[in-house]
Amino acid sequence: MKALTLALMVGVGFLAPAIAIAGDASWARLVDLTKRKGYNDVPFEHICKDFSLPLHDDKCIVYQLPYTDLGITHSFNVYTDPAGSVNIMPSEHDYRLGYIYLTDLDGKLLEVLSGNKDKAGWTWSRVPIDKTVKDRFKEEVDYWLKNEDRLSKEPDRKD
Repeated sequence: MKALTLALMVGVGFLAPAIAIAGDASWARLVDLTKRKGYNDVPFEHICKDFSLPLHDDKCIVYQLPYTDLGITHSFNVYTDPAGSVNIMPSEHDYRLGYIYLTDLDGKLLEVLSGNKDKAGWTWSRVPIDKTVKDRFKEEVDYWLKNEDRLSKEPDRKD
């Protein structure tokens, strides 16, 4: 499966307090599984810019582990910035609407992008972290935690 190419726009920023949901060793294990088993060359520059993350020479290449279940594509995306900070961006989308969540290594929800897809591609913008967004994020966290065993059985990537 080739990485998705996204046409993106920078959105208006919203700051919100961090929301801790994942917060245990499972999140770190999912990062490790993604780095060992996922794609290792997925361009994410526009998403990283939308989240104001520092880039490596104008590039943001993530490890990505995608799954599609019941018409929803879930992907666990991991980016280590130039300072060595691990940025985790789980995402979920159907054919026209989606969310990308920025978390730290502890699973604290820091920021959220909401996306819409049309004929020109995906357009993403920051959204406030309200109850609806928190609930969606919790569902996405639950999805990944529930599938950790399934992920662990995937073959390691051969580089």
